[in-house]
Amino acid sequence: NGIISSKKNGANVIGILGNNGGKIKDIVNLPIIVPSNSTPRIQESHRLILHIICDIVERNFVDKNNLS
Repeated sequence: NGIISSKKNGANVIGILGNNGGKIKDIVNLPIIVPSNSTPRIQESHRLILHIICDIVERNFVDKNNLS
């Protein structure tokens, strides 16, 4: 419900998923699927993906706000 509500309010939703992505892969704007059935491997991959996303956001935030 949170994904559907977010999209109705104009948000782009990234799904960081495991296995085959389940039902959510068809609802989100960008499904990032770790194709594994091993929960620890999926969680490790998710952690790396989240760090990469944070790095991209931080770099873009700094670049856009650096007026010097």
